[in-house]
Amino acid sequence: MITLFRKVVVCWLILATCCALVAKPLPDFIQPMLTPKPVPVMPVALTVAKPERPKVLLIIDDIGDNYRLGKRVIDLPVTVNLAFLPRTPFARRLAQAGYQLGHEVMLHLPMESTTRKDLLREEALTQSLSESELRQKFFENLSDIPHVRGFNNHMGSLLTTLPQQMEWVMAFAAERQLYFVDSRTSSQSVALQQASEQGLRAVGRDIFLDPVGDQASVEKQLNKALALADKRGVVVMIGHPYRDTLDVLERRLPQLRKDYQFVSLTSYLNQTSTLAKESQAQQRDLKTLK
Repeated sequence: MITLFRKVVVCWLILATCCALVAKPLPDFIQPMLTPKPVPVMPVALTVAKPERPKVLLIIDDIGDNYRLGKRVIDLPVTVNLAFLPRTPFARRLAQAGYQLGHEVMLHLPMESTTRKDLLREEALTQSLSESELRQKFFENLSDIPHVRGFNNHMGSLLTTLPQQMEWVMAFAAERQLYFVDSRTSSQSVALQQASEQGLRAVGRDIFLDPVGDQASVEKQLNKALALADKRGVVVMIGHPYRDTLDVLERRLPQLRKDYQFVSLTSYLNQTSTLAKESQAQQRDLKTLK
């Protein structure tokens, strides 16, 4: 059967060649066999990569004194960076629960301020302490909170302006490979500079959510923070476990998490550190090629 089919094909080809040589049209029954049929093309759906959603680093300070409000914080439906006050009655319990829910745990380290010195607790770092005394208080506070990955300053409008004390504190933090967030309670703060000089990963606060504790103000500050995230790609905002603040966050976050990435400080700082190293490597490569 196969041999017969081959003979038929050869005959058709010979006939087609002969017709072409004498400029005669092919017989009607052969023409369709030699004319190529169009190949159907399947439509391909083009996918356009969506731009990366802006990042929001949400920090809630002053957790530990009130269990009910602290529980509302750790029940928020996004990743939250939880900053716990040491030596508070519910800090350990809430830190453990928050950690198990996937939140980031921070130490909210009390530091001396220029005002309201009556609010300073015994565990606060003050300018009158020697380096060894600061070191002891730093590590005592750190050991009071489980799962700590980094820290920020509670108050501290005085201490964060003192280069020597900040150098010591950042050196202590470097021993545990902690990161630092400058709450920026003073425009004269040198804390970020000292953190950088000690090799710490560090960022500064952009927006306070609740400088005035009413919902209208919180809404305004939150919208301001989101606008900054849209413009810059990332925002660091700090709030507190106030009832009005939590009411706003509980209402807004379920929708906001669709449009923004709420991330931990560790995740963000690791990513930026990797990008910085890649950029430095590229610059070195370019210099080598020149």
